[in-house]
Amino acid sequence: MLKNPISLLSVGAAALLLAACGGGGGGSTPNAGNPGDDNNASVNEVFAKFDCSFAAEGPVAGPLDEAQSALIEQTASNLGDNEQLGESAVAIITGVSRLLDVVDALAASGESLAVSQDPELASQDLLGATQALQCGAASLAEAGQASPLATLPEMDQLLEDLKNLALALDAQDPATLGPEGIETLTARIADVAETLSALATLAAQDIGLPGVPPELQGLLTLPSILLADIADTLRAAGTLDGQGVADGLSTAVGGVLSGVLNLAPGDAAAGPLAQAEASLREGLGQLLVPLFDAIAGQLSDGGFQPDAFADFLAGGFAGETDFALAGAIAGADGFGTAPLAERLAGIPVLGDILAQVLAADGVDTGELEGGLPLISALLSGGGEDGLPSLLEALQSAAGQLQSAGGGDASELPTDAEGLLALLPQLGNGDNPLASTLQSIFSTLASGDSGGLQGLLDSLAGLLGA
Repeated sequence: MLKNPISLLSVGAAALLLAACGGGGGGSTPNAGNPGDDNNASVNEVFAKFDCSFAAEGPVAGPLDEAQSALIEQTASNLGDNEQLGESAVAIITGVSRLLDVVDALAASGESLAVSQDPELASQDLLGATQALQCGAASLAEAGQASPLATLPEMDQLLEDLKNLALALDAQDPATLGPEGIETLTARIADVAETLSALATLAAQDIGLPGVPPELQGLLTLPSILLADIADTLRAAGTLDGQGVADGLSTAVGGVLSGVLNLAPGDAAAGPLAQAEASLREGLGQLLVPLFDAIAGQLSDGGFQPDAFADFLAGGFAGETDFALAGAIAGADGFGTAPLAERLAGIPVLGDILAQVLAADGVDTGELEGGLPLISALLSGGGEDGLPSLLEALQSAAGQLQSAGGGDASELPTDAEGLLALLPQLGNGDNPLASTLQSIFSTLASGDSGGLQGLLDSLAGLLGA
């Protein structure tokens, strides 16, 4: 879910995004001429167009927000105290934090497809990845110009690669990515990763330049590995490899975690990074594998080419949705069931109330702030059956309460206080379902209807019981 819109798009696309997200605030100014006119612009001129003045956690809401804040506010600050690295270290860590929003955006897009079953929303989620790539590239360009390696020809190559990556995503129409779309984008990302890796190798050697501390190799390796993992993940997404996407995103976060711990053992970002890695690994695979299989079948039945989904992704990065393709994707149901809120609402009283909590304040289930950990808990939660077990348990509990109330669901209370009075009918304190529901409804009875984290903890405990 975008926290602020990107104004690198045409007016029409930006208006669509604002309407969908309720967003506001600034953005970078679109190129007034042909995007190709920028090819002769300097690196600083290209990156000066982008507004990257968003909050520490970046423009995309997701499971990595806490880690991003820690990277910007603590890790970068601590490494910036190194006199030999200074501004370069801060800019590299800032770039890594911004690039992590690509992971958040891809996870949000996959979750929108699987949970909200809304391909247009999934396409809009990718706009956050566009801004993350452009602003991450801007930070790395700043780092390169302040680096002890700034005079090397390899650094000139890095700046050119970063400029090409940013320009591939900066257009008034989606043609900039070209007919190859995702292939063009992943190639640009891979170019940056490879050049960073070459510079990291040089940093580890005695190349006769002053002010090259040993930490520089690890700093340059960090964004190199992250970008290589992002490129691999995008390739997997383009071929509808759901497990590859889940593995790629969790590997990307795990790589950043390892790199940060090597640079700064005990860093404040380590805990949030580890949490996000587990959430991505456990939740996305179960979401995307059946869904992507269903989409592949639907596209094949509709006569689309095998690379059609890659075209859909490229359109998302460029701010354009192929509505014919979106319609075909919307017809693919990886679970063979209704969206989560509807499934819960089909369970008398208990499910209906939980569905209302999940959609608190009118926010769609698939768009909840930090929604992926919640969906991960629902789908896995310490047991192989996950969500089906929760639904069955709630259905059983509703049946027991119906029996206690005379067999008529319409006679059951629909408020938290009334349900609390009936929960002892499910058994004594040894009943984990009764205990968990009591915790949920006690929270609701206190008026904290927005207590999503408490709800998440309760549901995760229920599934793991």
